[in-house]
Amino acid sequence: MIRRFFVLIVFFLLVAGYVQQTLPLSHAQGNMQAITAGAGPRQPESSANTDQQRQEWLWRSRMTPGANLFRLRQKAYKQIKAMRAAVAALASNPFAVGWQPFGSAATSFFGTRSAGATVGMAIDPTNSQVVYTGSAGGGVWKTADAGSSWTPLTDQQAFTEDGSFVMDPNNPNVLYVGPSGGYAGGILKSSDGGSTWSLITGPFVGPFGPDNIFGGSTPIPAMAVQPSNSSVMLVATVGAKVGMFRTADGGNTWNQVVNGLPFFDILFDPNNPATVYASGCPAAANLNPGVYKSGDAGLTWTRLSGGLPTAAGTAGLSCRLGMSPSNPLALAVIFSGAQNTFITSDGGNTWSQVTSPPDYPHNAGIFFSRTDPNILFDGSAGFFRSSDGGQTWQDISVGANAVSIHPDQGGHAWVGNTNQLYIGNDGGVFYTPDATASGVNWTNLNNGLATLRLYPGLGLHPSDSTITLAGTQDEGTLLSNSASGWTSVGGCGDSAYTAIDQQNPSNMYANCFGVQIEKSTNGGASFSGAITGINTSDPVNFFPPLVIDPSDGLNLYFGTNHVYQTIDGAQTWNAISPAFNNLVSISVSPKDSNTVYAAEALKVWTSSNVLSGPATWAGSISGLPPRGKRRCGPPKRPGCLPRGLRIFRLRRQPGACLQNDRRRRYLG
Repeated sequence: MIRRFFVLIVFFLLVAGYVQQTLPLSHAQGNMQAITAGAGPRQPESSANTDQQRQEWLWRSRMTPGANLFRLRQKAYKQIKAMRAAVAALASNPFAVGWQPFGSAATSFFGTRSAGATVGMAIDPTNSQVVYTGSAGGGVWKTADAGSSWTPLTDQQAFTEDGSFVMDPNNPNVLYVGPSGGYAGGILKSSDGGSTWSLITGPFVGPFGPDNIFGGSTPIPAMAVQPSNSSVMLVATVGAKVGMFRTADGGNTWNQVVNGLPFFDILFDPNNPATVYASGCPAAANLNPGVYKSGDAGLTWTRLSGGLPTAAGTAGLSCRLGMSPSNPLALAVIFSGAQNTFITSDGGNTWSQVTSPPDYPHNAGIFFSRTDPNILFDGSAGFFRSSDGGQTWQDISVGANAVSIHPDQGGHAWVGNTNQLYIGNDGGVFYTPDATASGVNWTNLNNGLATLRLYPGLGLHPSDSTITLAGTQDEGTLLSNSASGWTSVGGCGDSAYTAIDQQNPSNMYANCFGVQIEKSTNGGASFSGAITGINTSDPVNFFPPLVIDPSDGLNLYFGTNHVYQTIDGAQTWNAISPAFNNLVSISVSPKDSNTVYAAEALKVWTSSNVLSGPATWAGSISGLPPRGKRRCGPPKRPGCLPRGLRIFRLRRQPGACLQNDRRRRYLG
């Protein structure tokens, strides 16, 4: 029983650590389509709040109302550390279960081997073979051989959802990681190149306000350390506590120097470390968005004008700022709301509007060549270069060697004073030996970079354990087999629940966010839409449940605020329930295909006649323990889940209520 509970705790931490960020605009500046036949074009994500919707979907149904997610995660993290220490003290490890990576770490996405999203990169200036990357769901990774192999550095830390990542310009062994979600908290700091880490909580840990998921701490989309003085650091915060904070003593104490304005980039002038620039562009013009400059290392700030748009003209989704490494007086800013671009060559006194790159929105940032201030780069869905100071742009995302980089650039790093460039994006890390060449050649460096984020709902083959269907963030639906590892087969960005027909495994199903069910009849070679009969106007969770009857692959169930059923392999669907609250889970009894369970966040519904119907449903909350109570052992027993997280056992008898079992542990 102890072993089972240990595995459950590990699973919780993995889920908590690998779920995606809550900020769509968390890429750190300067540190920073084709699919299989028949699958259809990649569908756009639902809104700018997609990342927050992912988190709400995950946590709303898993938390006690009133509990604070940040505090729960911190308690779980402390408990798992204590358990690891206890296991290490044993003569033999009774919990060793032989976990291994399944399939390749990266996936073939649109013909490109892809890993998960990158938010920042840095190169050791004393050893260009050493490269670091911070990822949105897999934490910080390090290579000591220029990307041939990778090692994770923060798997055992309090969070792995990175929102920003920077290296101290004065000491390459000092690294900082900011979180992307309001449930993570603080800043991770390493002083030994990532071997060990400490957590700086500072003013970044709440709770702040009534939001128990996103109000526990502040996401940090940008950080900067002052050149020549490592004690001075500036940190941008968003979410529950918006503004900019400054420390002059290495993080021991902090002062808020800007309140209410969300910044996306903070850039020190390396030739004049007292000068620093920042870009902040919320949607509301009354917050005075724009480009700001400080002459006293961030203590006070002035909004720049000199040809820049007014506050109303700079409000929008984001504004991204870049500085030329070879001439820090040259800067460029893109305002994605107004879709315009400006450059300056005199430190922001005067600005000139130039041609904007053709790819919007520009959430991924703009930056300069390492050696030439007339060469700029911009990346969002594509990757564009201007060789004439922003007058014209060329898409260089497809290399002269026919290697393509993934869309949505998120971080970059130059090798010394050369044109060698590492670029990070939503598909991992890529490299070119000369980013200024007329024909750019790209190298994919994602081998072993295991930062892909998989969502719940694996589809398992009935007889071949190497064949698995899985949903991921941004990489669509993946199919793994012994021949090719993971390959993208679905036609959407975010995919979650999948299913494989246990009687005819050539039939496969997948659903993206919302109502986007697809079916394959040829083992995943192609997919087509399969939503006939489903009311797409139904209220629905970001990832609604999709399950298959293990005894009859023609029967599937899908949950909006109704339970939908198909008995003909998704050719047609029918609602077989009244309107519930949005459903978070559905399960078909493996012993009786007539019995289906459907769960809201706070109630379980059961029907024992879904096939012999019309289906009738009975709801129950009987047997659930009082909210917030521990039910896995004595109050101080090591290994108990922290207050607010719950595990229950569901009896298989039709209509049975939920039960808490003091002797056994089940994950709910």
